[in-house]
Amino acid sequence: MGCQKNIAQLIINSGGRYLLGLKDNHEILHDRVKELFESERRRNLVTSYGDKIAHSFAHTFDNSHGRSEYRRCWVITNVDYLDELDKNGNQFGFNSVVCIENEFHKNGKISIDSKYFITTIEPDAKLILSAKRKHWGIENSLHWVLDVAFNEDRCSVRNEKARENFGILRHIALNLIRLNTSLKGGVGPKRKMAAWNPKNLLAILAS
Repeated sequence: MGCQKNIAQLIINSGGRYLLGLKDNHEILHDRVKELFESERRRNLVTSYGDKIAHSFAHTFDNSHGRSEYRRCWVITNVDYLDELDKNGNQFGFNSVVCIENEFHKNGKISIDSKYFITTIEPDAKLILSAKRKHWGIENSLHWVLDVAFNEDRCSVRNEKARENFGILRHIALNLIRLNTSLKGGVGPKRKMAAWNPKNLLAILAS
């Protein structure tokens, strides 16, 4: 949902920078970027005309819990060729296209997953790889808790304003629970303690 022209423009107008994933909602742009990175010349990043494409590359390696993971990031800054996709030019305002490849090794099996992005961040592959990793951690730590502890994905509320209001209340509740240090346990147990005992509820509200 984040890869929308109005959202990208809002971020730019606010002085921010973005890293937006390309998916099927922008199929042509996604396929063109994917075609560039998946071509045989990706390893050398040389155009069909023999010219070197300006790019940045970075990689990391993790080995834990019996699984090895290689993360590779390529950033290409020459995006002029993409303007032809839109009669009005580059409406997203991005300056680079990105490929992040995750290669997993576990129990003798290898799996590779590649994702493609557009960005206004400076074309520094190491910086972009770090930003994506941190975003993954934030997204998982927040949305996983909201789903598991608050059953957010099972919420039957359909009204747009009501969904937004309930979302705000969940975030407030989650922040208060995390701030509390007088009760023992994780988010789920603390919610139950607050429901079972008004004193526990007051302790969380006073955090």
